[in-house]
Amino acid sequence: MSPRHESAEVFPSLAELVALRGAARRIELDAQRLALATSSGAYRSVFRGRGLEFDEVRVYQPGDEVRAIDWRVSARRGRVHTKLYREERERPVLLLVDLHPGMLFGSRWLKSAQALHAAALLAWAAERAGDRVGGVVVARAGHRAHAARLRQEAVLGLLQTLVELQPRAIQPPCDALLNEGLRRLAAGAHPGSLIPVLSDFQGLDAAGERQLQRLALHNDLLLVWIFDPLEAEPPPPGQYRLGVAGRILALDSSALAERWRQRFEQQRARLEQLARRLRCPVLPLASDAPAAQVLARGGMKTATDPLAALRPLHVPAPVEWWPPAPGWWVLVGLGVALLTLVWWLRRRRALRRAALRELRRLQDDARGDGDFAAGVNQLLRRFALVCYPRREVAALSGEAWLAFLETHSPAGGFAAGPGRALLRAPYAPRCEFDRDALAVLARGWIRRQRVSLE
Repeated sequence: MSPRHESAEVFPSLAELVALRGAARRIELDAQRLALATSSGAYRSVFRGRGLEFDEVRVYQPGDEVRAIDWRVSARRGRVHTKLYREERERPVLLLVDLHPGMLFGSRWLKSAQALHAAALLAWAAERAGDRVGGVVVARAGHRAHAARLRQEAVLGLLQTLVELQPRAIQPPCDALLNEGLRRLAAGAHPGSLIPVLSDFQGLDAAGERQLQRLALHNDLLLVWIFDPLEAEPPPPGQYRLGVAGRILALDSSALAERWRQRFEQQRARLEQLARRLRCPVLPLASDAPAAQVLARGGMKTATDPLAALRPLHVPAPVEWWPPAPGWWVLVGLGVALLTLVWWLRRRRALRRAALRELRRLQDDARGDGDFAAGVNQLLRRFALVCYPRREVAALSGEAWLAFLETHSPAGGFAAGPGRALLRAPYAPRCEFDRDALAVLARGWIRRQRVSLE
């Protein structure tokens, strides 16, 4: 659209939209421009997807998609090369035009009128490029969907719908219109389509963002954000009366200036963040701006920055030390069990070593055979009390005690052998027996017992 002039109508007519066909010649709808790519060539893009066919391989350039790298060619030639794809002809261009009641607003020109002009320019540009044109128009008066078709009859049918459904009177708000339009568009869109969405995005919610994400998976999106200058900057400080007959609202702009600007900046930041997630451009279009010039130059501040097309990095949250992962609990349990086992084994061995040291002391210090036999008998009884229940050992004496030692000694030697000296020697000073044999028998018995730590 050329700059506004005094003869422009408040509600655009079909003739006015048809007259925009000449101004649309300066608008190019190539996938490269809308995807913010840097390679040259009509309908050429480094983005793979449905509706693209292989064209050539060239040396990798900063900004190219990593997933489009041809690793075989790169390995053979020693330099990184990228595959290029050429878009198929007769690509569908599906416009979504949101004409909810809130679009009937404007300080100089209506947002709905600007939406009609921008949609007409995009439709004529697509028709001139040989693409199929269709779309969905949503309004309070109804919803209409146009299948993508060739020739100017398809454009004229879409323009006629825009003229008929544009809001002409104040109506209750209806925030669900944009979501309904996205749902209808998703049902009829083919992969590889170019989808310009024209709206002020006031009714865009989480459900609508999910619909846009699904469309962006296999299509090129263009978000045309239509706003009024009065939404961006409040009027000069003062008292104003707004509304229509019977519904007048008093407004003090000086008290609302800061909140006014913050609300607009929040909407801008939200759309820019959404565009980064969708990897598509967002095109701000004021209601009083010449739409043809804005669309011709792309209106994209990041068009010369290939890094703007990269997805934001998602840094994971730092791993906290508590609570530990289940694997750490398993390791701690195994460590405790291992330490307990080591302590138990060392304790058993410590008791056995202590008994053997005591036996060696008796061999070295005992004055007579009777004292030695009495000391060995007392040592074996004390060690037996450690290894066996007290009720089984404490009451044993005489032959019963020797039978107990014989039973728990695989080598024997207590009932008939050197072990009988344990009964006679303490009470018979002249009893003769082999001290070394008794020591060997006692030492073997101690080493073969299992120490109980209960």
